[in-house]
This record gives sequence, structure tokens and C-alpha cells, in this order.
Amino acid sequence: SWHNHAPYLDVLAERVRGTDAHVVFTAHSLPERILALGEPYRDQLLETSRLIAERAGLERWSFAFQSESPTGEPWLGPDILDELKRLKEHDVRSVLVAPIGFVADHLEILWDLDIEARDLAIELGLRLERTPSLNDDPDFIRALGKEGGDSRIWAGIHYQMDNVAGVDLGKSVAQVFIDWAE
Repeated sequence: SWHNHAPYLDVLAERVRGTDAHVVFTAHSLPERILALGEPYRDQLLETSRLIAERAGLERWSFAFQSESPTGEPWLGPDILDELKRLKEHDVRSVLVAPIGFVADHLEILWDLDIEARDLAIELGLRLERTPSLNDDPDFIRALGKEGGDSRIWAGIHYQMDNVAGVDLGKSVAQVFIDWAE
């Protein structure tokens, strides 16, 4: 796991540093049964959130899940929509959502946050913004590359490249990304 990888945390902290808004860190929810299995997912996300908040000097932040599926079983919470309601009850007026459990824009960011959460925020009279996703941000790519071939980050994707589109034979995926970011 790279939930506490310092260069990664630094990139995320930069996205929330200096805000006057209450920051809500989010990640994809999972069925609660993972806790009984000893899965560290929730604890690692809370640690990531705390470490980012410390680096960014945040005093007002919380954590919520998003993207719960209707499976009929309990999922990890609180849900982002419930958290927005709770914040409104505590006189919060401005919220910055930081989806730390996602590294790229996709449906669960664009729908859950940019549509559902924003619609609820408007209804509640909250100002809501979202941090940009990491996507192909060169600082993010460099942060990943600082671990080189560390299996925490590159497990499953560190392999030898074919000579495609000018990529040198023998170059790892990590090195291709690092070269691109530089």
C-alpha cells in the first residue's frame, strides 16, 4: 500500500493547502464485511487523510465514503451526501471535496461528486468545490516514480515494455512515466 508514501501525500496536500473551506476527503465505499476480514482499507484512508491534513495545515477536515452500491448489505460510511448534511447542521458554509481514493477522473467522480454532491450542496446552500484529480499530473507521476520499482506502487504494472512507439526495450512502465513527467 502507498497510503502513507510521503511524495504522494505532498502532491495531495498541495491541492488542499490554503483553503478556507472544510475539506472532506473521500474514497470509494466497500461493504462493511471487509472490516471483519481484517482489511485495513478504512484505517489506511483515515491515516492518509490525517497525514494530508497535517502537511497542508488543515484544521477543519473530515472523511466520507462515496459510490456505495445497492447490494442490500451495509457499506462503510458516512456517505458523502450524509456528511454534507452533517456539515450544514454544524454551520459549515464552504466545502472542498478531495477524492483521495481515486487517482483519475471517471464516472464515480463525475457523477457522485460533480453532480449528486453538488446538487445536494446547492439545495443545502453550501458552496462546494472539488480538487482536481491527479490524472497525469507530472508531480503525481514523479511522486510515484520516487519509489522506483517499489512493489507497493508498481505491483502488477512493473514489466518490460515492447519496443512500441519509440519506447526502449527493457524500460519499465515506471521509468516511462518518470521520463514523460520530466
